Amino acid sequence: MAFKTIMVQLDVDAIAAPRIAMAWDLAQRIEADLIGFCAAEPHFVLPT
Repeated sequence: MAFKTIMVQLDVDAIAAPRIAMAWDLAQRIEADLIGFCAAEPHFVLPT
């Protein structure tokens, strides 16, 4: 099975550089696309 896309989770409040570097290296080696994503609590601004 060949992977063509790799997704890497990026933390809002943590250092993600080592995770990004590893995912980037892997994506280059297997010629895959790299997608970074981050989930966070929504912050709503209410009109006054």
